[in-house]
Amino acid sequence: LDDDTGTALRTCQDIVDVRSGEMRACEADLHTAVLDGRVLLREARQLAALKGAAETQFVEDEDSPFMMWETTIRAKGVGDPDATVAIQRILDSADLSDYPDHVYTKSRPPVG
Repeated sequence: LDDDTGTALRTCQDIVDVRSGEMRACEADLHTAVLDGRVLLREARQLAALKGAAETQFVEDEDSPFMMWETTIRAKGVGDPDATVAIQRILDSADLSDYPDHVYTKSRPPVG
């Protein structure tokens, strides 16, 4: 980040550029994780429907750790106003209609 000809202002801007890139990468990772969580929850609901609700009560939305996390983020935030806005924006933009373009990040066991 620093060189012999750099100024403090240039060095500061270099740091801002690096941190901004890291922030964008982190937001993209969180967006992917939210999509994965929503798809996994959808798949759990589908499995629950096949197995019968009595055997799979944990699948109810209000009992799902993922949904409890999302509800808490929306209701209480994360303790930092700017981070809360950023994460809520990611939650709002992570729509399952985006999922076909998204590569599932978890490995699935072979069928059969």
